[in-house]
Amino acid sequence: MRLLAPGRFLAILAARATPANGAFALFNNTDHSFNTATGFQALFTNRTGQDNTATGVQALFFNDGDPSNNETSYNVAYGDYSLFSNTTGYANSAFGSGAMAPIPVAVLIRPTVFRR
Repeated sequence: MRLLAPGRFLAILAARATPANGAFALFNNTDHSFNTATGFQALFTNRTGQDNTATGVQALFFNDGDPSNNETSYNVAYGDYSLFSNTTGYANSAFGSGAMAPIPVAVLIRPTVFRR
């Protein structure tokens, strides 16, 4: 990667047409092309996916699967933590904060309060 300006990176390893805007966006992108990442650590670990779009803090953060059958490719994630841990999905669309993201354990043990 090459630092273009504070917080703006361009993934230039073996990838083509892969813009990244945000600290550590597309940080671990190796040789996969046509990904777009905007936001802190968006598409942070993208070793196998191509043609993905991630917008938001840690959107598509862990995007890693089997490249032989296009796992983790053709996904769109808009919103913080959307599609956070995508290991086998492809051609998904997730919109909204935390959409299609795993639920943290802390949320499961927190008491729920219902009001009328």
